[in-house]
Amino acid sequence: MKIKEKVEFTERIKTFFKLNWWLLWISYFALCFFVYYTSEEMKQQNEEVKSLLIKEVKGVVFLGANGQAVFGEKQRLDGNDENFKKAVKNILLHYLIHDSSSLTKSFNVKINEYMDIVRNSDELSEFYKNFIVKDKKNYPNAIPLFQSVLLGFARAIQEDTLPEQIVPTESSITSYLWNDKEQTFDIIINVKANTYIYNNINNNYDLKQGTLQIRAKGFFNLFVNNNINPLGVQFFEIGLTNASK
Repeated sequence: MKIKEKVEFTERIKTFFKLNWWLLWISYFALCFFVYYTSEEMKQQNEEVKSLLIKEVKGVVFLGANGQAVFGEKQRLDGNDENFKKAVKNILLHYLIHDSSSLTKSFNVKINEYMDIVRNSDELSEFYKNFIVKDKKNYPNAIPLFQSVLLGFARAIQEDTLPEQIVPTESSITSYLWNDKEQTFDIIINVKANTYIYNNINNNYDLKQGTLQIRAKGFFNLFVNNNINPLGVQFFEIGLTNASK
C-alpha cells in the first residue's frame, strides 16, 4: 500500500468515527458489560470451588449402615493414638493367628511349601494383598519377611509342632513406638491362648496354655486404603513366635 493510500485510509476511518460516534460508545458499554458479566461469573465459580474445598477440608460424606448419606467431620490421624494402636493390634490378631486345623482346612489339605499356605488360607492371602508393602525399592525385606512367616507355618505343620487348635483368650500391646519423624510404628503384641493338642492314645484333645508373640513395623498410607484396609496400614516387617506342642 502506497503512502498516499495509507493516509486516505486513515482519514476515512477518522471520518467514519466522527459521523458514527454513537457506535463507539455502544461498543464501549458493550465491552464494559461483557467484562462485568465475565467477572461475576468467574466470582460465582470461585465461590462454588471455595465452598467445595471448605467442605472437603472439614469432612467427608460417607454412607451409613442403612444407606443414608452422612457428613462426618475430619480428624487428624495420629499414629500414636490409643485407638490407632488397637486397630493395628486387631489387624495382626485377625490375620496372623492360625493353627494347623485352619491352615490345612480341617486336615484335608497337605502342606508341602509355604505357597500352599497362601493358596489355602484366605486370611493370609488377603493380608498379603492389602497390608504388606509392595515397594521393593524402599522396603526390599517386606515381602521376604512375610514369606518367612509363611515358611514357619509350613515347617511347623510338617514337623507336627503346631497345635491342632489355637483359641486366643487374652492379648496386650507390650510395646508400641511411634516415630513421628519417619511416620512409622513398631509394635509387639503378646497373646495368651488355649491350645488343643490331639492325643492319639485317648483319641481326644488335650487342653494346654500357650503364648504367642507378634512383632510388626509399618506405617499408614491413606492413598492405598480400601474397604478391607480403611486406614491404609502397610507393614514392612513381620515376625511371629507361635504356640507349639
